[in-house]
Amino acid sequence: VQDYKAKLQDLYSGADSIAVWGGEDHDPVSYGKVFVSIKPSQYSNNLTTAEKSVLKTNLTKLSVLTVRPEIVDSEILQLLISTTFKYNPTKTSLTKSALETLVQAAIISYDNNYLSGFDTLFRHSQLVGSIDQVETSVLSNITTIKLRKNVACTVDGTAKAYDIVFGNALYNPHADHNKVGGGILTTTGFFVSGDTVEYFFDDDGSGAVRKFYVSGSTRVYKDNTAGTIDYATGKISVDSMILTSTSNGDNSIDFTVIPNSNDVISNRNQLLDITADQISVTGTADTVASGETS
Repeated sequence: VQDYKAKLQDLYSGADSIAVWGGEDHDPVSYGKVFVSIKPSQYSNNLTTAEKSVLKTNLTKLSVLTVRPEIVDSEILQLLISTTFKYNPTKTSLTKSALETLVQAAIISYDNNYLSGFDTLFRHSQLVGSIDQVETSVLSNITTIKLRKNVACTVDGTAKAYDIVFGNALYNPHADHNKVGGGILTTTGFFVSGDTVEYFFDDDGSGAVRKFYVSGSTRVYKDNTAGTIDYATGKISVDSMILTSTSNGDNSIDFTVIPNSNDVISNRNQLLDITADQISVTGTADTVASGETS
């Protein structure tokens, strides 16, 4: 793997980041192959079809015995950041809104500085520290994260199953965790053949993915075993279904989960990305620090 990675730096010198892994580490396991993913530049996450063809030809010439190279696109693992910070209004001339803008900028800066390639690690404490340092009036912050993957779906009338791999353990402190509330999985809506209602997925806290629609404010479960969720590996498998459309409008479904750890690692061809339009920042004046309350 390291030999391939070294050679790829010569074959594609313009790469921002390179990931290489053996078939024994692939999902599913695929012996006899070596997998390659390249992030070509800050403006694009994937190679063009022509670039892949040339690169695969050059790699094949280098292959050892029966080892076959495969070039795969990168996958974006979105980090959804929600921050509530406290500040002392007597220590700053900035408004709450201006402080919120500074905090949002600090989060985006962290993304640009630390999450730009493969094999990266989101460190929660680093981000929390950078938020506390944006301005002297900021006293503390509570920052939570969720993970999201956007899954392109087939809507041409054929049945298809889907695997969504987060590559990080998911939160599940005990069996049946939050079963009534929908577990730790949420999705955007989708429509299936033969029905007119908008469906969603959640989980039962014990490894089953459920399909439901909403009637008023009540979840009506159509299928309590529509797939599986492995909390230890972070893999969701959805059983075969025929989709007619999705609520996203681009034939995709967003799968959002709560990770088991606040630190998140990229796995194989994953690129971590803090989604800017999903950042939630709320400032609160600390009345104790400012002397407004005893």
